[in-house]
Amino acid sequence: MRNSLTLTIAFTVLTFHVISQCDTSLFKINSSSKQSWMGGFSWAHGTSYTFNITFLKDVKIRFDSVWINTNHAIPIKNIYYKSEKGSDFEKDQKFIMFASDNYSARPEIDEEKKLNSKCPIDFNGDAVIRFYIKRKVYYYIVSDIQILPTLEYP
Repeated sequence: MRNSLTLTIAFTVLTFHVISQCDTSLFKINSSSKQSWMGGFSWAHGTSYTFNITFLKDVKIRFDSVWINTNHAIPIKNIYYKSEKGSDFEKDQKFIMFASDNYSARPEIDEEKKLNSKCPIDFNGDAVIRFYIKRKVYYYIVSDIQILPTLEYP
């Protein structure tokens, strides 16, 4: 009886942990894109990512980082949306999220960034978005990122 109860509790905890890693009931990604760029200086280059999101229910959420087929996190710095409530989103609200992976003139800094931020979960897809709800971390796996033509700046 005791072993059965322990197994049931362990299974319940494991199930909850898996759901929190891949919660897809809060929002959906309508489209996503990747666009490389280069220019300005001879060493200046990077990649920008765009995620067009629709919320499926009312939620207070904070987006944090994205991993794109790499072992390093890209911080989500520029988040654009129309909301007077901060990170409160309403059902059917549209949202565009941007992340940019820029490379510096010092390759050792780029390598250090890659080594210090491995994705905390294994995933099969093009990207993982990390977000928080009430201080609890969640992950959303993204597939089918559209690749746009490279931008070449003068």
